[in-house]
Amino acid sequence: MMGSSLIFGISIWLVVKVFVLLALVMYIIFSLVVIRQIKLMLETVDMGLNLLIRFIGWAHFLFAVGIFVIAILIL
Repeated sequence: MMGSSLIFGISIWLVVKVFVLLALVMYIIFSLVVIRQIKLMLETVDMGLNLLIRFIGWAHFLFAVGIFVIAILIL
């Protein structure tokens, strides 16, 4: 079928899946950078919401990892 294949029989959907998974890996790396930035910010600025801000950062990271795992299972 010509509509769903590229050169050498590589499926377009395979290429899309790989790009989606790569984008999700980059998002996980971004969430790790956010956690590092939160750590540095909390060392510099002392405020009463340290635990809440740290929790939100780690929840964001766990959400990113969860979405990646779900994407692997679905795709």
